[in-house]
Amino acid sequence: MAAANNPFADSTGIIIIGPTHNKDQINSLLQPTTNRTDLSCQFDDKRFLILFQPGTYVDCPVECGFYVSMAGLGATPYEVFFDQSPASKQQHDGDNTSRGKQSGPYSKDRKDQPSGNNATNNFYRSAENFRAWNTTWAVSQACPMRRAYVEHQLDLCENYDPTRGDGFASGGFLANSSVGTLNLGTENQGQQQFFSRSIDVRDGTTPGQFNFVYSGCTGNGLPGDNSRNGKNTVEPQLDIRVEKPFLVFDEGAPAYKVHVPRPHVKPTISDKGPNFSGSDDIHDLSTKNVVNPVGDYNKQLHDLLQDGSDIIITPGIYQLTTTLVVSKPNQVMLGLGMATLKAPADGQGAPCIHVLPNVEGVRIAGVLLQAVVVNDDHYEYSSLLEFGSPNRADDKGNPDNPGVLSDVFARVGGPLNTRNTSVHTMIKIWSGNVVGDDIWLWRADHDATPGWPAGQIQSVKECKVETALYVGEYADQVTMYGLFCEHTLQEDLIWDGDNGVVHFYQCELNYFPDPNGNPQQHSCGYLVNDNVNKHKGIGVGVYCVYFEKEGTPQEWHIPYGIKIPDKQGNVVLKNPFLKFINGKPGIDSVVLVGGKKIGGKVPDWSRGDAGGLTPRPLDVGM
Repeated sequence: MAAANNPFADSTGIIIIGPTHNKDQINSLLQPTTNRTDLSCQFDDKRFLILFQPGTYVDCPVECGFYVSMAGLGATPYEVFFDQSPASKQQHDGDNTSRGKQSGPYSKDRKDQPSGNNATNNFYRSAENFRAWNTTWAVSQACPMRRAYVEHQLDLCENYDPTRGDGFASGGFLANSSVGTLNLGTENQGQQQFFSRSIDVRDGTTPGQFNFVYSGCTGNGLPGDNSRNGKNTVEPQLDIRVEKPFLVFDEGAPAYKVHVPRPHVKPTISDKGPNFSGSDDIHDLSTKNVVNPVGDYNKQLHDLLQDGSDIIITPGIYQLTTTLVVSKPNQVMLGLGMATLKAPADGQGAPCIHVLPNVEGVRIAGVLLQAVVVNDDHYEYSSLLEFGSPNRADDKGNPDNPGVLSDVFARVGGPLNTRNTSVHTMIKIWSGNVVGDDIWLWRADHDATPGWPAGQIQSVKECKVETALYVGEYADQVTMYGLFCEHTLQEDLIWDGDNGVVHFYQCELNYFPDPNGNPQQHSCGYLVNDNVNKHKGIGVGVYCVYFEKEGTPQEWHIPYGIKIPDKQGNVVLKNPFLKFINGKPGIDSVVLVGGKKIGGKVPDWSRGDAGGLTPRPLDVGM
């Protein structure tokens, strides 16, 4: 395609493949993205997006390692088809664990794990808008798969050998997709947890371990609600549905367009399952909209914000000089290939992005937000993203045109020499009618320092962050689909707004006690404050993972994992639970409801106690 029609001609992190490319040409184009599965890549500065133009690609494996994303460029997933040759299909058919040849995007277990081959650190990759014969997507957090049609089996974990501890994974997010069989592993190995939204499961699922939530899903293969003692939770109805914007190539002029799916504000039964041909707003895409990580990208970003233009941020790392302030309604900010925005480095604690109050319909998608060093006197008010501003009772948002965060990830620490970075709260939502769709907010538990435990973050003074997500008192009707909050020093999630809904929540508490060894009795994983009159949490899980510190097992007790007010029938939880993973079990009850403890202490799996899981099904407040 002529460079004049290619807005990504100057984007070094984007690789475009078309159906006229032969296998040798494809392999050559993909060469920079190979060997990206090693732990040495986990926090490096390389970023890639592989774009496939509409066509059929036979026996074309595309490995997605760290910071490698792949997307088809069709208006529907069917237009980019990764088929298999008859020989490959026969090999797959004779191997029911799908370890046959791959075609299309895949992610497999890493082979360098001390405990065996597993995917528990397979972060920061994605696959979207394609059709495949079968594929393996053994991943953990920040690895979304969207708009996919898998003919046969989608493996969300790899083969597992119980003698070695192989096959573990800590995912994950799958949305707007259709699969034959969904392989999650076994009761004891495979995926620990996974969230699926608006998918169709045609043939069946395998068990998996702790917590699996299916919201707005369809299919004969869908598990039953509360099946496997409440490990499966099926929520038939979505509260609102807004799909992520995506790129399309259509041979016209301009050749590339941005499709922005319109919200489904009152989903009905007909809205369940995947929707590949919904009504989209279609925006032209030119070089003006494309931001690359070279030159004065800060000026370009701010100019586009002032214009109200779409902003397409290509793969790379962007050190912001000032906050990106979104003041125009319906603006789209779409990051590609795990585009990484580093907060302004002046020590003032300003966020990467601030959406002003009463600015409706803003879409922010596909960005990784990274903390920097914040001066102590600015720490209390620091954040990485703010939607709205404090104390704005008039900022109710628009229920027919909500603000949306899709595949938005944040981290404090991780890369080398970032243990002195900090932020008080990663994301603050002050506006009403905001939707989150795949959010991972991570205080680093490890970084790029070689070795173990040298690479562990053991001090509460390192990678300091109090709370992952705060939803303010006027932020009513905030909905979260697939929310992951981990390792903060105080409550990981604090919710003050009314009519909030969380579909799936995964939280690992901070691994280490405070420096004096005193328990932090006020800390929990999920806090709904007493002023809230209506709230629903579906599949809420809080985990304790306490490692040894200087050879001494850590024992850290908190009275409850979740706290909600006692407002029977209005503030409710469906299948909340606790999970003990390592160290000594240290959560004394599942939920505190208006002063009353519900659910027992997290069991000790090392003694064979219920696999370390509190009993389900469990409904609280209903």
